[in-house]
Order: sequence, then C-alpha cells, then structure tokens
Amino acid sequence: MRILNTYNYYLNYTVEQLLADDFFIESIKHSSEESNAFWEEVLKRGIVNKKDFDLACFLLTAMQTKKERISPGEVSQLWEDIEIANKTTINKKRRKERFICSFIAAASVLFAVGFSLFEIYIFKSHNHISIENVKAPLSSSTDIQLMLGGNKAVSLKGDTVKVSYKGNKVNVNEEALNLSESTNAGNQQEYNQLVVPFGKHSMLTFNDGTKVWVNAGTRVVYPVSFKNDKREIYIDGEIFLDVKHNEKWPFIVKTSRMEIQVKGTSFNVMAYARDIDQQVVLVSGRVHIVEKNRFKTDLHPNEMFVDNGVTTKVRTVDVKDYILWKQGLYKYDSERLDVIMKRLSRYYNESINCNVDVAFYKCSGKLDMNMDLDEVLKGISLTAPVSFNIQNGKYIISHK
Repeated sequence: MRILNTYNYYLNYTVEQLLADDFFIESIKHSSEESNAFWEEVLKRGIVNKKDFDLACFLLTAMQTKKERISPGEVSQLWEDIEIANKTTINKKRRKERFICSFIAAASVLFAVGFSLFEIYIFKSHNHISIENVKAPLSSSTDIQLMLGGNKAVSLKGDTVKVSYKGNKVNVNEEALNLSESTNAGNQQEYNQLVVPFGKHSMLTFNDGTKVWVNAGTRVVYPVSFKNDKREIYIDGEIFLDVKHNEKWPFIVKTSRMEIQVKGTSFNVMAYARDIDQQVVLVSGRVHIVEKNRFKTDLHPNEMFVDNGVTTKVRTVDVKDYILWKQGLYKYDSERLDVIMKRLSRYYNESINCNVDVAFYKCSGKLDMNMDLDEVLKGISLTAPVSFNIQNGKYIISHK
C-alpha cells in the first residue's frame, strides 16, 4: 500500500483517481476511527470536492472487488508512516523558509547581471519557444489542419490524409502542397503542427524517413527542420512511430508529463492531455522514459509503461493489441466501459455518455471500427448487459 505523505496528497483528486487509490478503497470498505477522521479533515479543508468524494464512495460500495481487508498491523504501520511523513514535511518547510531568506539576499545581488544576460539570450534566440509550449490553433476545424511555420492553417480534406516531407517540399496524398499562401517568411515561429480532429486519421513521414501514424483527436508539433543534434516532436493524443535509426541523432517524443528518448525503434504513445493515464507500448528496440518528476525508466519490447498522474508501472503486454487502431480495430481486455466509450467517441467524433450504473462494467472483446458506430454499439450490447439510445444527438449507454 502506498504511503500517504500529507493531506495535500489528495489535492483535487477526481472520482476516477479516488477509485484507483488503494488507501481510499481500504479505508472506505473497512473504515476505522483513524481513517474516518482523516477523510473528514480532507473534506473540511476542501482538498477533495465533497460531491466527488460521495460519488466515489457510492460507486465503490456498489462494485464488487477482490480487495482483501487491511490488517490491524498494516493500519497501525500506515498511520505511523503518516505521522513521520508529516513531521518530515514540516521540518523540510522550515529548512526551505531559511533557505529562501538566504537565497533572496544572494539573488538581489545577481539580479541586475542575470536580467541583462537574460535579455541578451532572448535577443539571440529570436524569441525561441520550447516545443511543448507551442500553442494549438485557436480555431477548431472538422478538417485535418497543417500549420507550416505560420499562423495560417492549411485544411486537408478527407478522413485519412498522408503528409510527407521530401527535401524542402511537403506532399499531401502524394501531391505537392502549394505553400505560397500558407507560410510567412518573416515569422519567427520554428515549428509545424499537424492537428487531426476526432473522426479523422493521418500518417506523417519526416525527412529522415521516420513514419508516424496519427490517431483521432491528436496534435503533433515538430520543427520545420530537424537540427543536427536531435529530432524532437511533441504530441497531445495518440501516435504510433517507426523511427528511422540514427545512432548519433536521437529521436525525442514529448508529452505533457514525460519525455521518450529513442535512436531507432517502433512504439505506441497514448498521451491525451485530458486523460488520467498516459502510456507507452514498445514493439521493438528500446526506449528511455524521463518523467517530469525526474524518475527514469527503460522499456524493453513487449512492455507497457503507464503513468496515471500519481504512480507509474511497467508490465508485459501483447503489443499487437495496442497498435490495432492503425487498422481500424480495437481490442480490449477487462477494460472499463466508460474508457471504451471514450475511445469510440474520439474515433467516430460522436458524443457517447455512460450512465453511472454501467460506467465501471469490465468488458473484453474486439471491435471493427471500420463499421458504423450503431453496428459497433449493437455488438457491445450483445456481450454486455447494456443498451444504447440517442437523445438530442448524443448516444446514451444504460443498463438493459
């Protein structure tokens, strides 16, 4: 069981995060005076929204789980750890306050020099923006958008579009793209963007030969041209990469939480910024993952790395199941129904909502998403005790 450091560990926890937390599950299913007092204090301080807490409690008691009751000895040890951790936190805070006072005194001496150097740096870098901070297009579109170093997006028609770079030219579906009206020669922006809306898909080929399959609802940011020291892209969404090997020219994929470093390999990244989980599945080669909190992980073939925003884990998987989306197939194994519906919603660009009483059903199977959405949902209703109907243009999944 994970050691809880402070009350603030649960700051802004959602229903989903609470239901995935071991201590929450044990303390609600097998409550004690200590655990009740703990959650009362959390709610009193407003650390967790009470409505979210109450809903998580309701869902937890309504579900059947295989969790074993925590032993009295484990409870005692847990609360000893909490007290020790809190004391450690207080001592660290006091040391930090003393350090800040000393730091401010030193910083006041260096500020003038540092500010001047900062101005020089900014001037020389021509307002360089780090790749993960490149802003998404302001206007939304139902078409795939390609932004080529400027503020004007080029709309690309079709549900599936192939974009490839050959020298200084960009081809769309094997035809050269006319850039005369889409670029701004005087603009200092250094990055291109490929924005694929829900219901669409794309394939991107870089000058170095690296191929990227881009799933629905994904944004890929990449340099106008790769520099000699590294190849770097940023994604918000899901992609599969077949990276051209280059021992001296590493390839880096950045997400909102992690950095994936490779030299030549094939792997899948699912990292929608709005989702709780972000994951990397390695098909071949080797990847090195650096998280925002500086934890590092090496991944080997047939392994999946999962980051849920609080903890991380690596497990062995059948990698074929995680790249079937390239062929319009989706295989799921003991997956929550609301997670399945979220994926279908992105793929078909349709609003799909699960009622609370079915959201946590676990399902297994394979879907052919080349079929119409209605046919796919009918298939699910044959294997799970659910039905669907359309209300005000939205699909509603409910218990039969």
